[in-house]
Amino acid sequence: MAPPPHRLYSDELSRSFQRGLPIANPQAVVYTDVHGQCHVRPVEIGDVGFIQPDHGHFVSLFNVHREPGVDGQPLSDELPDGFVPLRRHTIMSVTDLTPSFVSESVSVKEMNVAASGPYIGGFAGFAATSKRGAILATPDPIECHNAHHILSYRIYARDNIEGWVDLAKQVDDRIELEDLILVTGVDRTTSWATAVFSDKHLNAGFGLQIQFVGAGPGVQLACRYTWQNATGALVNAGPAPSQLTATAHPRSWDLSIPRDAEHQPLNTVCDQTLFVRHLRAKRRRPWRGLKLMARGERNDSDNEMDDDPSNIDITSVPERTQFTDSLEPILDYILENTRANIAIAHDDDLNFSSAMKIPSLLSSIIDLRNGIGVFLFGQPEAPVQQIQLSQDFWGELERNIAAERSIYSNRLGSSHTKEVLAYLPTPDSSDTPVPTGQEREAERAGKAPSHIQHTEHDQRRRNDGQTAPLSEPSHSRSPELIDLLARGRAGEFSPKRLQGQMIGQTTDARPLTPPPDVPGMSRNHGGHC
Repeated sequence: MAPPPHRLYSDELSRSFQRGLPIANPQAVVYTDVHGQCHVRPVEIGDVGFIQPDHGHFVSLFNVHREPGVDGQPLSDELPDGFVPLRRHTIMSVTDLTPSFVSESVSVKEMNVAASGPYIGGFAGFAATSKRGAILATPDPIECHNAHHILSYRIYARDNIEGWVDLAKQVDDRIELEDLILVTGVDRTTSWATAVFSDKHLNAGFGLQIQFVGAGPGVQLACRYTWQNATGALVNAGPAPSQLTATAHPRSWDLSIPRDAEHQPLNTVCDQTLFVRHLRAKRRRPWRGLKLMARGERNDSDNEMDDDPSNIDITSVPERTQFTDSLEPILDYILENTRANIAIAHDDDLNFSSAMKIPSLLSSIIDLRNGIGVFLFGQPEAPVQQIQLSQDFWGELERNIAAERSIYSNRLGSSHTKEVLAYLPTPDSSDTPVPTGQEREAERAGKAPSHIQHTEHDQRRRNDGQTAPLSEPSHSRSPELIDLLARGRAGEFSPKRLQGQMIGQTTDARPLTPPPDVPGMSRNHGGHC
């Protein structure tokens, strides 16, 4: 079964822009409470919800930061059992003026602007090199908001996400764990236009006509969108006029607008959600889609079924297509490299997708608790006591990476070897044997077999029982690995300083060992915009 258009739209833009999950239907949702009152709410940081399977808009169930019954938060009996709000920390906000986002196969062929009466008109023409693509036009300013400390959201999701599924099923019984999203960042604007196409070539002259109206000193907002020659593409624009009567949310532009309705902007409130940064989970399901069926017939003499095992069939059962997005490779990596029953991933984890080509490279920094695995990237604003990493971890990671290099040198063909080994440090001695799992355990206990050669760095680590600063071996590391080791050793994002020390050009004389109270975590940087 072909995916719905909104899934195609999100997949196409995700491949071109690492801004999180693209929302195919950006409109703010109208929620009606038990008293019949309507409320228009955009997506906000801390929202837990899902993408509506049919229409592609984000449905919010509750917000992890709000008290019950406050600012649109449901009452206690409509929240997950034992709900405790998560403290909200630093939020970063910037304004983005990107006018359009197009998928890899699409290009902008024509752009022109002309003045006509009270309007300023613009036209953008598009062309595509394939029969599949997506377009998002955003002529109005985009407000980008990001939570700065993601680790607290990772831990909160790990501790609570299984309890969110039952609540979601009360809203839509098709929702599974994989559908749930915890928002940690959001891009919003006032108006937009979208197009998505599949198995169709775009017509010649396909494009978007936009009219703007002056809305105050130096401010122009879109007041009309018109798609041209759009046969074969599914096009949309918004917000819908019915949404514009009841919003009381974020910031709106302080405008001086003529009273003539024909000259009004489509919207003056940044409540249309374009992208969300998010956490998502996936469950291990080895028998997904299979169902046991008995072939035995009713025995009237004893009212029992035939116990013959041959009377059991395994039948495939059709089901709704599971929700997937750009986090799928990260979730699969966690499930494949740990014994976790559930994996949780965040958009920031995609920064390490290259390192994940190497088996076991990152598996040691997956926190596995109660059957749930999550990467320990991102430093919380307040210390998180649940996370414990040994001081020996980062030095141990270096040795394991060197061992992986030797393994791949022996197992892979020459063409693939170069690609894979680019992500691994070069051992100091090419004839150093690869330690077995038992030998690694013995080495950690200070009882390494005599035939294993150790570097001076390893010897210092055993002598003082601490993680030594990086020595200056002639390692060749990828940027991803440099970043990973820098985060662990310095407790901060400092790959340049680490790389400088590796080649004897360190400009910062501070030691790279982490402070005793920092469990090897990194600060999580925003900048999605």
